[in-house]
Amino acid sequence: MQKFDAYEAIASENVDDLFGEEIYVEPRADGEFVKGTADPLRVAFSTVGVVDFSPKTMKTRYGGRNDADASELVGELLHISIREVNLPTTIKPGDRVQMLSRPLEPVAAVTTVEPDGLGRVILRCKPGKMKT
Repeated sequence: MQKFDAYEAIASENVDDLFGEEIYVEPRADGEFVKGTADPLRVAFSTVGVVDFSPKTMKTRYGGRNDADASELVGELLHISIREVNLPTTIKPGDRVQMLSRPLEPVAAVTTVEPDGLGRVILRCKPGKMKT
């Protein structure tokens, strides 16, 4: 192990301790007839990750041309960063993520999974409906 790898592991662990939230990952099957159901080949798990909700203002295609058209919509970008050593199974697009530390436990769907090259995986997610 290189010195930088050891320092990165310590820094990543400290980031999780300071800013981490408990999240629950539920793998979803992909296929013609079973899409959206639980994946029997991958286990659901809880782990700690850093959750980043960023509000984003988006322009609509024809917004503002008529009084009835909304010119801007407010959306959210959701990124979750998880240490690779905390992943018992692979995370794939379509998997369901639930933030257990937040009020009403928001749910999101993973759209892309990108390793950052420093021992963490970045999940870009599409926010879903709140748990009721």
